Amino acid sequence: TQPSWTPAKFSIALGSGTESSSPLPFCVTCDNMTLSYQHTQSNRPGADLHATSPPLGPMDAYGQNAGRLPLNAVVGSSSAFLGVLLQVGFGDGATSKLLVGALLWAVDQVFTLPPDLRNAVEKSLNSLLTSDVALWGTSKTDGSAFSEGLSLRQSLVSQNGSATQPLLDQMAQVSLHALADGAVTDNTGIAHAVSAGAATLVAFMDSYDLWGLFAGFSPKTHNPVTCPDDPITGVLCPKDFCPLCTLKFQIFSQAYQVAQANFERTAWNLKVADSSAKFLPNIRVGTINATTIENRAFGIAAGQAITLHVVFVDSPLSMGGYSYQDYARLVQAIVDTARNEVNREPVKQILQWLGHLQPESGHPAEPERKKPCHRH
Repeated sequence: TQPSWTPAKFSIALGSGTESSSPLPFCVTCDNMTLSYQHTQSNRPGADLHATSPPLGPMDAYGQNAGRLPLNAVVGSSSAFLGVLLQVGFGDGATSKLLVGALLWAVDQVFTLPPDLRNAVEKSLNSLLTSDVALWGTSKTDGSAFSEGLSLRQSLVSQNGSATQPLLDQMAQVSLHALADGAVTDNTGIAHAVSAGAATLVAFMDSYDLWGLFAGFSPKTHNPVTCPDDPITGVLCPKDFCPLCTLKFQIFSQAYQVAQANFERTAWNLKVADSSAKFLPNIRVGTINATTIENRAFGIAAGQAITLHVVFVDSPLSMGGYSYQDYARLVQAIVDTARNEVNREPVKQILQWLGHLQPESGHPAEPERKKPCHRH
């Protein structure tokens, strides 16, 4: 069964120039994958339109001549966090037309708008509801994959909920596709790093996403976007919000409960000043030794020993919707915690992991068991 989203990654060697290609494959499972396009004609039952793309192959549009790709499109693809809305038809011409009609009907029940104003409201609603929540690309390998994808997407939207067979055929010929936030398939970067050959990693992150890489973790019951777990009490959200949820691709053999319990038992729990606790409840530092299972979506082989050096930074702040001064206060809280003499040993360990500090002579780089500096 093909998952709703397929992992992929952009890669480039910095400074290699506009004629350079990607050192790593964009998608490891796309070779034999095809894309299907279908348009249902509500006024002509049984006369639906269909088209199918050629096999995607290695998706050279993002590998060959990758240096020509516009940086804003690559960055936009990697952070298009609303892309999951495509799974429920958001941005689709027919869906938006129905929504606009329903909203205007509701407005008409309350207000009598002048025709010019009503038309302006309708136009604004259409523009809002057909806004792109993802970026669109094609199979073009000359650096124009994004511009051609945008052009085709705009052609489709301009049909106002309709489409033609020639347009579907054109979309299929160049494999029009959507690209959305990498967090949809791996919000840690760890799976991609392991796929690229890394055996020892340092992860600076919150304490939620990592466990999705281990056995037994389900996005249907652990969804931080619409129903966050409590990082302090460990209470898990019990609601199923899929398909508006992120996918969790297991790459490690251990059960997440076991890995989590082992980490909590051996990790340092840094002392956080009371003045910083509002934005920084805790920082935990420790190591997890894991073993991979085969994961074809990421091209990971089974049996690889992976060392994860983890710095968990938990905070009530998320990716947006807050006073932006609070992010500066969070950074200051992290710095103050790192400078606290009580936290000297775990901070020294982090610096050693990052290669900024050599282990002391006669001492291992990391103790087998780490006693917490502070327990809440």
